[in-house]
Amino acid sequence: MSENTTTVASSAPLHISSIVIHLDDTSSKKIDFAELKFDLRQQEIHHSSQHDKHLSAKFDPAIAVITEQVSLVVHCYYTIGTLPWKTTKRFSLNRKDVLSNAEDHNGKPEYRMTEGTITVVITISSHVCEHRRGEAEIDKEFIAPENELFVLHDSQGFEAGDSKTFKTARDFIDRRRKEPKLQDKIHAVWLCLLIPHADGHLLESGAEEFLKLRKEILGDILIIAVFTKHDVFVNKLELEAVDSDQYDEVALKELKVNTLDKLCIQPLKEVAGSDILHATVSTNEEYENTIRQLVDLTTTNIEKYVAKKQH
Repeated sequence: MSENTTTVASSAPLHISSIVIHLDDTSSKKIDFAELKFDLRQQEIHHSSQHDKHLSAKFDPAIAVITEQVSLVVHCYYTIGTLPWKTTKRFSLNRKDVLSNAEDHNGKPEYRMTEGTITVVITISSHVCEHRRGEAEIDKEFIAPENELFVLHDSQGFEAGDSKTFKTARDFIDRRRKEPKLQDKIHAVWLCLLIPHADGHLLESGAEEFLKLRKEILGDILIIAVFTKHDVFVNKLELEAVDSDQYDEVALKELKVNTLDKLCIQPLKEVAGSDILHATVSTNEEYENTIRQLVDLTTTNIEKYVAKKQH
């Protein structure tokens, strides 16, 4: 793409300024290194000194995480007799949980979790406190490291009864639509929707209103409905199939398609019609291809949009 691609997504970012990993004093293990995996990126954390028992890292500027799941893998080693052994411990973090449950420690918001003998302390950049109060910095640009032309603006989700967030997003879109230069306009909107449980609802009232007013709000700007936590959805269906003793690969594949259609695609069509593109995604590393597919879908259709605007 020759122009910057500007995309609006619905979620509040997490800014990580430091991570400290502690081992319990009673543990015979030692930490080798750790890997932080997020947004198709990987950040390795190593000891600054061989004498350090704990593992820590500071990030300046803070790491900005915009996808839902973050994976922290801690690599440890120990000896049995004279034989060396290695082990790993994986921590799965939900971005919204970290933001919601961080507690003040010496004036800084921290999120702590302990599993077995390992404790992880994540310090959140201080300005994130504004996000926790419901103020997403939608004007802030997040530039994809894999493609500097891919620029993301992040809005909070349209929760029920939250008219302020809805208005903030709408005003931002309206302002960008009026920009004279194509590179300063919005080229696409990702409307992120959690795949519901069997008895759940896909659309909150704010998201439903946005879809009904999309022509007025967006004009001809591309919108893609992004169904999130695809891994949780798939794992649940597979577990139920195994427990029922009726596990069949072909039938299970068909069940996944039909269930997604029932829970997501049909409710979306009922509100917005059949002309909205959609994709399923997960930030779980086993499903990282879903993020690439979303980006490819977005890029392909934005190129058509840009070509149309240039003629």
